[in-house]
Amino acid sequence: MGMYEMHTTHEGNIRLPLPPNGARGFKMGVKQHFTDSLVAGDDEGRQMDVESHTEMLTALVMLARRDVVNLENQVQFD
Repeated sequence: MGMYEMHTTHEGNIRLPLPPNGARGFKMGVKQHFTDSLVAGDDEGRQMDVESHTEMLTALVMLARRDVVNLENQVQFD
C-alpha cells in the first residue's frame, strides 16, 4: 500500500520504519496476486512484506499474540 506510519522521537525527530530484512524478495504491486506490507515492532518498527492475503492475516494474528517474541519475514526455503 505504500503508507508508512512515522515514529517521533523524544527530540521531535521523525523516523521512518526500518526496511524489510527478509531472506528473499519479491516484486510488489504485481496484479496477478496479492502483495502488501505492514509495519511492526518497537520504536519505528520494521516494514514486513507479504505475498498473500493469508500471509498478511497470519502475521497480524501472530503479532497480536503475547507469547510471540519475534516474527521472521520472507524466510528462504531450499
